[in-house]
Amino acid sequence: MHDINLKKWAIQKSRELNINFKASNSWINRFKNKYRIRSRKITKFINITPAIDKQKTENEIQFVNNSKLLFQNFDHDHILNTDQSGFNYEMYSQRTLSDVGESKTEVSATSLNALTHSYTIQPVISFEGKLVGKLLLCLQETNGKFGPIVEQGLFQPNNIEIVCSSSGKMNKSLIKKFAAEIIKPIINKDFVLMLDSWSGHNKSDIYDDIFQDFKCNLRVIPPGTTYFLQPLDKLVFRQWKYFVKTMYNYVAIEGLNIELRLRNNIIKMHSLIYNQLQSPLFYRMFKNSWQKCGYYEETVETYDSVKNICFNFNIYNCNEINCKEMSFICCSHCRNFLCFHHFFNDYHIHELN
Repeated sequence: MHDINLKKWAIQKSRELNINFKASNSWINRFKNKYRIRSRKITKFINITPAIDKQKTENEIQFVNNSKLLFQNFDHDHILNTDQSGFNYEMYSQRTLSDVGESKTEVSATSLNALTHSYTIQPVISFEGKLVGKLLLCLQETNGKFGPIVEQGLFQPNNIEIVCSSSGKMNKSLIKKFAAEIIKPIINKDFVLMLDSWSGHNKSDIYDDIFQDFKCNLRVIPPGTTYFLQPLDKLVFRQWKYFVKTMYNYVAIEGLNIELRLRNNIIKMHSLIYNQLQSPLFYRMFKNSWQKCGYYEETVETYDSVKNICFNFNIYNCNEINCKEMSFICCSHCRNFLCFHHFFNDYHIHELN
């Protein structure tokens, strides 16, 4: 629960009572002080990530400099970085509004099992700062395969390639499928593919059979340096997870009858998020992720985050005709305000060239 939820409920109540009321920041501060409400850390489940305080070594600097020399020989749309990122089937914000002085802050979850079981996404980002091709989504399935009934009922968006494994993580055979069905369609000449040091995907023989007409120039990031040298780790995945948590939080706080952890809802959610992140409004941010790693000489212009582009707005009604629900998101493509129903349930997707 966050300030925006209290503001929304206050405005809804004022409308019911026919009172002209604006939920200002000063009002919300007075309200929280009066009722001893503070933003508190959720203590039931905490993911502690140790702070990283490490300077680039000479080896890292050499890798960046060699990469910059190599990049000069390729078009920016043929310099690619790809990586995997894991998501729990149920995700929540690590903070919530609650009472002052309580010793334990607990929140309910529709499935405790879903808090620990995970699946994987694998996008591709170009040196231009664009998410390109399809998104690969690897779900966790018993025995590593979809049953015939499950497969028949899968939601199949145009922008996602859906696979599965017993762990919800990628393996070598799925990496080959990824290279053939996602990377190959977006290249038409020699290209650079930047990967981390995971042995499951950084061997040239995986790609030699697939890219016979074009050369795949692998750049393998030194072990232990992906935080500094991998563009997807710099900005993209953090923004992606913010988007996912925002959706989970909204469904939980509003008590919507939607279980985002279910298979088809996971697929639909990531299809919509991927579509939103492909907006030109995010190009500068994703280009900045290359710059932060040192691969750009020039400074990339300032950028707006997912929060600023999609969720940083006053409380408005949904722009759909005859809809009186309050807005959940400002679409990064059409810039319309949409309630959760018209964004998620009605699958607000923009076809891209």
